[in-house]
Amino acid sequence: MALNCHPTASHFPTPGLFEKNRISNHVGCEVSITTGAAPVFKDNTIFDGQGVGVLVDSDSKGTYEKNTITNHTLAGMVVIGGASPNVVGNEIKLSGRYGVYVGQGASGTFSGNNIHGSSLAGIGASLDSLSLSRISLDSLCLPLPLTFN
Repeated sequence: MALNCHPTASHFPTPGLFEKNRISNHVGCEVSITTGAAPVFKDNTIFDGQGVGVLVDSDSKGTYEKNTITNHTLAGMVVIGGASPNVVGNEIKLSGRYGVYVGQGASGTFSGNNIHGSSLAGIGASLDSLSLSRISLDSLCLPLPLTFN
């Protein structure tokens, strides 16, 4: 999955608490966590982006808890580049392709999330055995609602 991210709430290189923010209407990424960062990202609302809601990249970790991530054209959350976040109790909905996408070499724990309304999959992962064996899932993924005329 190729990303061209120009984040606005960008690059948190040190640990920190990011709580109760509203982030919206950006192109590329709404939030980019890179270079080994490990923030606590809690109770935020990230919505209406042209790309990705939250990008976790470059060996970053952190805890992403009780966030609402909605209406992004590519994915609600993308985990790539050796990143390994703890993603707990989030509402991730109405993403263009994936609720959460985990790329080659990345991993993470995804627990108690409500992921629904994505066009391809609630959680997508690259097909390399390394990333698939290192992903721990305990999240509810629901497909798009079906309608018949």
